[in-house]
Amino acid sequence: MKANQIRRAVKRHSQVSGGRRSGGRNNG
Repeated sequence: MKANQIRRAVKRHSQVSGGRRSGGRNNG
């Protein structure tokens, strides 16, 4: 449950925080 909330926050943050850096992390 906690991981779900963090993953959602990361996805939202990735869009607001550059997205390019977070995007690479999401990809692997």
